[in-house]
Amino acid sequence: MSDESLKSLSNENENNIIVEIKSLIKYFPQTNRTVVNNVSFNLYENQITALLGHNGAGLLFHFSSFISISN
Repeated sequence: MSDESLKSLSNENENNIIVEIKSLIKYFPQTNRTVVNNVSFNLYENQITALLGHNGAGLLFHFSSFISISN
């Protein structure tokens, strides 16, 4: 898919954002480690969204955060 195609898709969905996540951070003060740093994304109406990553990449944290926000 070309950059122009992606831009047009993005523009079509701008008004249909159902969830907007900005600057999500997960920090463990006990070990002084930031495991998720400054992650931002949008979820759009009528669109399937997937998070991909290797083990330990923070995927479960993202889903858990979203579930706790939506409850």
